[in-house]
Amino acid sequence: MSRATVIIPTHNHGRLLLSAVRSVLRQTMQDFEIFIIGDGVTKETKEAVEEALTLDSRIRFFEHPKSPRTGEPYRHLALREATGKIACFLSDDDLWFPDHLEIFSHKLGDNDVIHSLPFAINPDGTVNTSMIDWSVREWVDWTLAGANRVGLSCVGFTLDFYRSLPHGWRTTPPGRWTDHYMWEQLLTMPGVRAAGTWRFTVLQFPASTRRDWTLEQKIAELEAWERKITKNPDGLRADVQRVLALNFHHLEIQTIAQANQLSDQADKIAEQANRQMVDQTLWNERMKNLPGFARNLLRWHWRRKGLWPRRNP
Repeated sequence: MSRATVIIPTHNHGRLLLSAVRSVLRQTMQDFEIFIIGDGVTKETKEAVEEALTLDSRIRFFEHPKSPRTGEPYRHLALREATGKIACFLSDDDLWFPDHLEIFSHKLGDNDVIHSLPFAINPDGTVNTSMIDWSVREWVDWTLAGANRVGLSCVGFTLDFYRSLPHGWRTTPPGRWTDHYMWEQLLTMPGVRAAGTWRFTVLQFPASTRRDWTLEQKIAELEAWERKITKNPDGLRADVQRVLALNFHHLEIQTIAQANQLSDQADKIAEQANRQMVDQTLWNERMKNLPGFARNLLRWHWRRKGLWPRRNP
């Protein structure tokens, strides 16, 4: 029996897998087992798996032929053999901070499914993040409506909860995100206790933004960030939090600017409406002083031009 089962799906990311595995082995909570799930692995990836197996006896490899999508049913089969009280997931090209499992193990004592704050590294070194929290109904509705902000590496759940699901991991229909399809199942379970940790414990490196990168470029990037986490995880997390604070500062400034712009527009509309009312009043007064024939002639002329003022109510 373990406190945590770690699932790492893999297909063609080669030695990127080793950085991901090492980030698990450096966890402050060491009571875990690691399941590497092979989904038709390439030769380079198989070599990386074999090297990973020499790093720790708690690592197991489940090899399967290529599935239609990302090997979702294979994850389900592996979880049948899991001995952990909780299950956490890690993409083979992402990294965990050393306290990821410790935080998740504690937080899942009161919840069925949780997620960390998403933090994605862009190819240029800038970051994307979000303050999503599945304990807030509005964020759950936003997710169920189709938004996909929480990646695989950020989620964990209790095995008891998973085994109560109607399906578990299954092949994702075409046109759907694999992870989001699973999150939908989790979040629609009656009485589910879902929450966010409000902690950054994951660094994500989205493959979708690195399609033109070589595998060597990806390995160099991941290993550089791995060194940063190993050397000073608290300092790196402080940098992450400063970036988040700066992002929300920019958002606050934009919100204030937009509010001021809307206020200025409202003032202009009110001023125009007031001026039109004054002009129409003057028009009516002047029209009263004209002879009836002249008034009728002006009405005919201005109506033809479409400029005859509407009557006051």
